Amino acid sequence: MAGKNNTGIIVILIIMAILLGVKFGVFDFIITGSETMNRNYPSIVDAGSSVQVTYSVSGASGNWAASVIDNLANCKDKNGNLIPIELPGGWSGKIEKKFVIVSTEGTTVTQTYQIPDYEGMICTFSGNYKFGDKPIKSFSTQTIQTRIVTPICNSGADSNNDGIIDRSELGEYMTKWVNGQTTRTKLGEVIMEWVDGC
Repeated sequence: MAGKNNTGIIVILIIMAILLGVKFGVFDFIITGSETMNRNYPSIVDAGSSVQVTYSVSGASGNWAASVIDNLANCKDKNGNLIPIELPGGWSGKIEKKFVIVSTEGTTVTQTYQIPDYEGMICTFSGNYKFGDKPIKSFSTQTIQTRIVTPICNSGADSNNDGIIDRSELGEYMTKWVNGQTTRTKLGEVIMEWVDGC
């Protein structure tokens, strides 16, 4: 009989310990594996700008922590060519962020990425996150693009109004200068617009 009483007392003590642990937050570290995380940012930004990327946790409760590794890389120019590894301003072909989000700090964290000063570039965000000892989950692959600032063609040489002075239009303007129909100064403006990609 004494053995049964001891077993009953031990069971009661275990139940009391669990209840007290839950009440005082001892067993509050609950990671189920169903937690998710998203990243949000503007999809089109200015070249050379600082971009705020917000990481948001959903489906988490109690105390939790998650590690994050995210990369901004694989940048291509407007023609689809891979951008050189080294660009002015310290761009080395990849920006990698490693950080941890903990429940005591909230469900969102913002990280700042310095975008290279390269117009018309498209880069890819790819990364993953891991809640506690649960399996690694991947973020969806997303792209970010830098705006192209188009020079304004106001010399009047863009005869077909497509926003670009091509070589044939430049040639037509050269012929106008040769025939005395425009000034050397005006021809210089047209040449500069052609060189600048206008």
